[in-house]
Amino acid sequence: MKKQNTHSRIVKVVVSFLAVLIVCTWISRFTKSVLTPIVESQAPIRMSLQHTISKKGRLLYKKEKPVYIYTGILVDEVFVSLGQNVKKGDALVQYNMEELDQEYQKKEIELQELKNTSAMTWDRLEKRKIMSEITQTENAVTELKNLLENNGIYCAEIEGSIQELDQKAGTYALETAAFVIGEKGEGFVVDINVSEEEQKYISEDDSVSVMTQEEQEEFPIDTMFYDDLQETYIIKICVNGNQYYVGEYVDVEIAHNSKDYDTCMALGVLRSDGNGNSYVLIEKEKDTILGKELVAEKVNVKIEDSNQEYVAVTSNTLSSDDKVIFSSNKNIEPGDVVREE
Repeated sequence: MKKQNTHSRIVKVVVSFLAVLIVCTWISRFTKSVLTPIVESQAPIRMSLQHTISKKGRLLYKKEKPVYIYTGILVDEVFVSLGQNVKKGDALVQYNMEELDQEYQKKEIELQELKNTSAMTWDRLEKRKIMSEITQTENAVTELKNLLENNGIYCAEIEGSIQELDQKAGTYALETAAFVIGEKGEGFVVDINVSEEEQKYISEDDSVSVMTQEEQEEFPIDTMFYDDLQETYIIKICVNGNQYYVGEYVDVEIAHNSKDYDTCMALGVLRSDGNGNSYVLIEKEKDTILGKELVAEKVNVKIEDSNQEYVAVTSNTLSSDDKVIFSSNKNIEPGDVVREE
């Protein structure tokens, strides 16, 4: 009877131990499942990256005519502004009348002296040179006389839009073009400025989307060049269509596809070690005292290219079969145990 009771007690102890072991195992697994970060991962893919450059520009007439006014005389007033439409005969500038009259008197005296010199010159080459100077001076006298008769106002000779304006009131008339007037007839052009960094992602073979509130059309790039004065790249796009009008602001979008990269992934997977070095975390299966577990392993990478969504990298150790962690329900660091969803 005593042996039977002892055996019964042993059975109860074993059963109790097994019950406690089961409960502890369940608690351990439950705790592990709760505490272990859940991750999502994906292998790198081969792809090209699209770079989109978005700008805003103003439509100008493609056909342009520079306007040169009589130089060396003080301009009291400029009547037009950039982008203004003008008609033939509209006032552009007002010369200083006193200086204009002085220039006129001076040119008349020069003309008379040239004619006297010509009458006393018999050398054919010298006479031809003087006659050329007489023609130029006569043209100047005629232009000055017309300006005086028009109260010193220089008027537009064509209809169009002021697309460049370099002449300023209170300064002397420029030797270069004072204005550039755009004319109807050959469509429009829109110029956009891009930085050196943006220019790396643009090719002259790329197509350009030009968008208004109502329309969106594709046009080729006409020219692309570096402007030393502005220290930026300028891209010209020719735009045609009756729906557009001069002075209209349009949205310009250039989409360029890069070469194919072997190792691309979502931009959000990149991490930094604080020293300017980039790395990613991958899932790595390792043997532990609890059996095989997934561990977040650090892999250093070098960025080749990136856009707003994806990044292309190179690495000595990252392979196309590695599963890169791109999402986790908790913060994870290299060496942390993780599990897949």
